[in-house]
Amino acid sequence: MLQKAWRRYLFLFVLTFPLYLTVNFVLFREETEVVEALIFATVFTIIWAVMERKMPIRKENR
Repeated sequence: MLQKAWRRYLFLFVLTFPLYLTVNFVLFREETEVVEALIFATVFTIIWAVMERKMPIRKENR
């Protein structure tokens, strides 16, 4: 079951990274550093994982 969680977090990271770049460019009309987007996506994914462990969104079959 751990593999499902890692896949979910990897998907969330891969989704968050370009989304942050796009939203920042559209809203603020400035190019964002890739490192800044990587940091944001990493922190967002870690926070999401911690919150999901404390309050599970979906129950996994054990």
